[in-house]
Order: sequence, then structure tokens, then C-alpha cells
Amino acid sequence: MTCNSKVLCAEYYHKTGKVAKRYLKDFFNNLLDLLTNVAYSLTMLVRNKFLTERCIMITARVTSKGQVTIPKEVRQRLGVHVGEDIGFEEKEGLYVVRKVVTKSPFDKWVGRLKHLKGQRSDDLIKEARGHDHSR
Repeated sequence: MTCNSKVLCAEYYHKTGKVAKRYLKDFFNNLLDLLTNVAYSLTMLVRNKFLTERCIMITARVTSKGQVTIPKEVRQRLGVHVGEDIGFEEKEGLYVVRKVVTKSPFDKWVGRLKHLKGQRSDDLIKEARGHDHSR
């Protein structure tokens, strides 16, 4: 008897009292495939974790004024440009350097014109300039 589904195998077992060999073979093959995939996934996870946590020390010298020039590679990886701020955060005895993302100066204006929703910008400009609407 060939087993194509668990239902057929259950019926076969119910009638004969025997487990269908084909079902067991398929079950163990699927289990082996699953375990192989899990092992591969775990291997990749550990490998990626190791590669991302591997530290390369980049150094910089502190001047007498307490200033440090951030190396170009670090600035590029942080996405820091001239005039932008960086922050220093202590975590578990280590300091983490991060780019400080400031709010846009335009954020305070978001939602201020909700009452004008649905109106045409041409009409609003004419009204602001004091044009006569009767024409």
C-alpha cells in the first residue's frame, strides 16, 4: 500500500494494525530535511552574529583641549556630516557613539493647516493677496 496522506495511513493502520512503511519513510525524510534546515539556519545565525560582533579597533588621539577627530570611516558609517551632533551613551561599561537625529525645524508646523484641507492652493493665495473673489 502506498501512503499519500496521513489520513490514508491512519486508515491503513486502523484496518491492519500496521504502520504504513511509506508513511514512516516520508515522515523521517521530512524530519531529516527539517533538522538539516534548522542546523543550517542556526549555523548561519551564529556565523552572522560572530561577524557582526567582531570588533575592529579604530583609534583617535585626544588633544589637550579634549577634542578628537572622528576618523573618516567612522563618520561615513555613522552618516555624520559637518555641523551634526553625535552622542555618547554608556551601556554595560562601554560607550556607544551614535549620530544624534534632531527633529526637523518644520515639525512644529505639521498639522497647522488642517482647517484648510480641501481648498485649492490658487484660491488660498488669491485670498492671502487680497484679490477680489467676485471676478
